[in-house]
Amino acid sequence: MQFCILKKIPFEIGALNIEDIGLKNDETLLQLRRDIISYFIQDNESITTNYFGNKQSFEINNEILSMGEFHKKFSSSSYNYFKTLLSEELKKDILKNIWKNVIFNRKDHYFLELLLFGLFNIDFFKTRIELSLMPNGSYIVPHTDSKRKIFSGLIYLPSIEQECNDKLGTSFWDCDVENIHNKHLEDTESKTKFYSIASLIYRPNFESCKMYYFLRNSKSWHSVEKVDLKTDEYRISINYNITIEKTIIRSLFHPLVSLIKKNKTSTESIF
Repeated sequence: MQFCILKKIPFEIGALNIEDIGLKNDETLLQLRRDIISYFIQDNESITTNYFGNKQSFEINNEILSMGEFHKKFSSSSYNYFKTLLSEELKKDILKNIWKNVIFNRKDHYFLELLLFGLFNIDFFKTRIELSLMPNGSYIVPHTDSKRKIFSGLIYLPSIEQECNDKLGTSFWDCDVENIHNKHLEDTESKTKFYSIASLIYRPNFESCKMYYFLRNSKSWHSVEKVDLKTDEYRISINYNITIEKTIIRSLFHPLVSLIKKNKTSTESIF
């Protein structure tokens, strides 16, 4: 698996070839795009609209993948695509390649989890997949992502006309302001101030042959600028995230706390 690092500071931005992660850059992606559009236009309670028109779906995991309802909404080729993305092998291959850089990149209270994974292959991580559909005029405001995210991969699904569009990719920003708790800059004043002090680091082409990624930290500012498309067109992407599922402290002390509460309840019942 070949990681191409594009920027290191203030956070790592890079790219992987789609073929390197077991996926194909062919008709499968166009079918996947069609499936996602069909899925989004259905009345589904799990779809949410964020900010100005950006629509996101529920988390797709292996449990959802195995449900009969999923097969009704997606083709077999799309099912196999998600199955590959959700594989433990892919997750661990990515983590093994990035864990040293993540430790350097983060330097926060998740340091121990990352260190233990790299040294002893102790796995406290899970894969989270979300689908994004952005109609004409929608956008995503500047933010840094959830603290629990370690790796954020962006798989773009352009139409034939959108392939390599240099305006539809995710905008990555260099800004000295720390955003530890992932505040989203929704109001006009905050956005205006941000754009006045931030500088654009990188904006990848909207292409289907790569998974662009970044490693989250308190300065991993990114956004999607206002989408300029035909009225009936969409910007579609898959967000592949590796997140911390639980911490060392929680893993060690949660069973102990539960045991204490259980013993306390038993004692109280005697009296």
